[in-house]
Amino acid sequence: MHIRYYNMDKVMESIGKSPVRSIFLFQDGELPKKPLLGTIAANFKLLKGLDLKDTPLDQLHEELPFDISRLRKLRHLLAYFDNNESESLVGPVGVKIQRGIEGLEELQNLSYVETYHGLIKELEKLRQLRKLGITKLEREHRRALCAAIEKMKYLQHLSVTASRIDGILDLQYISSLSPPQYL
Repeated sequence: MHIRYYNMDKVMESIGKSPVRSIFLFQDGELPKKPLLGTIAANFKLLKGLDLKDTPLDQLHEELPFDISRLRKLRHLLAYFDNNESESLVGPVGVKIQRGIEGLEELQNLSYVETYHGLIKELEKLRQLRKLGITKLEREHRRALCAAIEKMKYLQHLSVTASRIDGILDLQYISSLSPPQYL
């Protein structure tokens, strides 16, 4: 389902609890005032793909709600904004996720999520990941991230940006461990 959110109430009314598998959100103005993602999480249990790429993340009323963990079938979560206008930022702006992402065990593509305390530990349970994008990684999380990556046997693509523009990401621990063979 492709949603142009200039009339979200009518869209949500018409699809009700239908077996929607993918949602792509396109930007046409501002997001609706209702908590959109909470409504999606409550109504679409079979959802496998959620594409919020280039949606203005500051307009997501709850960023990603805790209810997102109820989407057990979710395989693709694309939620970032390419901010090419700002020279102070390197790479995409990741979405802020509240706790509970470790329940999405079928997730294969997570691009991009902003690092928070506890995220790396939760990522260890996402063993089906093939693509992972992380933003604002702090220096003290490097070793834990490398240990989590070691458990992701299917990982093919990894993108990591530092929390500061002058930050250096030394991920030397990956080579000392057993990295995924396809990475």
